[in-house]
Amino acid sequence: TVGDVVKVGKAFVAELSSLGINAIHDQTIHDQPRYSEAFINSEKKATELLESNPDIQVVLDIHRDGLQDKPDDYTKARANDMDVAKILFVVGDKDNERLEENIRFAERISEALERQYPGVTRGVRVFKSDYSGELHPNSIMVLIGDWRGNTVDEAMASARLLARVLEPFVE
Repeated sequence: TVGDVVKVGKAFVAELSSLGINAIHDQTIHDQPRYSEAFINSEKKATELLESNPDIQVVLDIHRDGLQDKPDDYTKARANDMDVAKILFVVGDKDNERLEENIRFAERISEALERQYPGVTRGVRVFKSDYSGELHPNSIMVLIGDWRGNTVDEAMASARLLARVLEPFVE
């Protein structure tokens, strides 16, 4: 599949598990039959998961970017002597009563990632969209590299780094 985002998610969840952190990895394809309904469908699924698992502390919607007209190394970095994909944290401001909480959480994760693995983060951006941030104070979209500009292995390596950085933020 384009981007192999499920493989990236599996690497993330496996690393969390190795750190003793339980995670729910929903692998539902939300953009079929219509891409335009992807975020509506994912919000429904996230709502179901949060209702049935009220102790969830973090909600990450993991994607791979689809950039065009960027330099070849735009989403590439080095960490732990490995080639990795840069990570962008995104918060949507449309209909989001928890916008400030989402931004603060994203900034804390991004800053921790930059401290531990300099150059791996692309920072935090706020887009004029609805990315279900209102569902949880620690809800953000995470773009792990670019499906054109990074290999799946680079994205999986970054997912593992993100899991390590996330560890202090969950109980």
